[in-house]
Parts: sequence; C-alpha cells; structure tokens
Amino acid sequence: MPVTHLHLSLSCRYGWKGGVLYDIIFQTDTLREGAFLENVHRRFVCSANRDERRALEPACGTLRLGTLLASQYGWHVEGYDLSDASLGFARQRAERHGVGDLCTVCKGNMATFQPALDRFDMAYNLVSSFKHLTDADQARQHLMLVARALKPGGVYVLGLHLVDYDYHSDKGEREKYLETREDMVVDSKIFSSVPDKATRIEHVTVGTGESYVLPPLSVDKLEFSQLPS
Repeated sequence: MPVTHLHLSLSCRYGWKGGVLYDIIFQTDTLREGAFLENVHRRFVCSANRDERRALEPACGTLRLGTLLASQYGWHVEGYDLSDASLGFARQRAERHGVGDLCTVCKGNMATFQPALDRFDMAYNLVSSFKHLTDADQARQHLMLVARALKPGGVYVLGLHLVDYDYHSDKGEREKYLETREDMVVDSKIFSSVPDKATRIEHVTVGTGESYVLPPLSVDKLEFSQLPS
C-alpha cells in the first residue's frame, strides 16, 4: 500500500525548504532511531570489520538519520532518493555537520537502483517508504538489490506501517503531526482513503500548514543539539 512520499511532496512544493519542514515533522524520534540502529548493529550484525561501518539508506530524503549516524557514531552512510531538492539539502547538511566525507547521496529509484555489491554492514528504511513500491515484483526486486549490497552477516532494518483493514473498512485513516522548532510551527495532515484489500492500494492526500513564512529558514535550524532526547 503506497503512501505519498511526504518529503518528496514537500520538496516539489517548497524546494529545499521542504526538507526543513519534513525534518521538523519527524524530529522527535531522530535521536532514538539513531540509537536503535546503533544497537541493532552491535547485537545482530556479524560482518568482519566492525571499525569501518557502512550503512545504506534507500529513499534517504534529507539524510536525517544518515547524518546523525555519521556525526554521532562514525558511520559511513550512502543514500539514494528521487528528490533532487532533498538530495541537495542532504549534501549541504552533511557538510555543515562536518561529515561530508562520511555521507554520500545520489539519485535512484528503490525498485531499480543497484548499490555497490557486498559493501554495507546494514541498510535501513524506517519511515515506511517501502510502501511506495506499488506491486510485489517491485518489492521483491528492491529486497534483492539491497540483499546483494549487504556484506555477509549484514541486516536490513525495514520499518512498515501496517493497516487494520477491519478498523479502516469504512472510514480510511487520518494522521496529524504538529511539531515546532524555534519560530516555526508545522502542522501536517495525512488523509488516507479506505484501503482496497484486493489491490492493496490506498490513495493519500498530504496537507501541510506552516504558521510562519518560509524564506528565513536555513540549515541552522537543523542542529541535532536542538532535538529532544
């Protein structure tokens, strides 16, 4: 069930500033998600060289998590995404945090992009972007491509938002995210139609209302020190 890619939608509307809005919406869990991935590696990854760790982030968007892994845990992170605006923002952010040499991003489709073979200790995709693959063939192809990119003993941490068809059978789903950072308030609403169990497709509308003008925003608003623990 593909869900509209929120950061891609925001990037199309606002350019690189859409990356700021997207990151504010999901800022609450950034530090916890980074610690979770670090712990997954410590407990479950069996790759040989544990000193030079490499991670792959499909549908990386603004590299919110990748920059954190590089800056706080010393990971080498490579990501790919379809949004040029988000990729440009990700490069700028990595440089600002002093990890431009540890973070690399490029344009790529989850269904077709082949990362380097046997290169990564871990891959991760935590915000349900996997659901943007619209059929079983695309999903299977993506999983095969990621598997080939992992070293022996590597893991793919895949986050999925599941749907209760009975609960949503007559009303669809409404999600609301309200987050603030300094003088910016972002109010995001996601409206899902009633899911079709036969086609496993849902139609989603994303609405984002911001209470302050966008031009003053800059990468300065993305310091990890501002995020809640």
